Amino acid sequence: MKTKIIHKGFDDPPRLAAKSTTEEEALDHYRRIRDAIRDFIMTLPESLASDGPSSK
Repeated sequence: MKTKIIHKGFDDPPRLAAKSTTEEEALDHYRRIRDAIRDFIMTLPESLASDGPSSK
């Protein structure tokens, strides 16, 4: 069985939130990254089923 390696980098919410001027702005960074991770996970089964090269 061939191993498929998939790597997807995401922004660091604490680093982004540190630059925020309000709590709501800081939470927006966390929410955006949360949503990006969720979207990636939702497409993961399709990515694993494809025969293409691994994603970087």
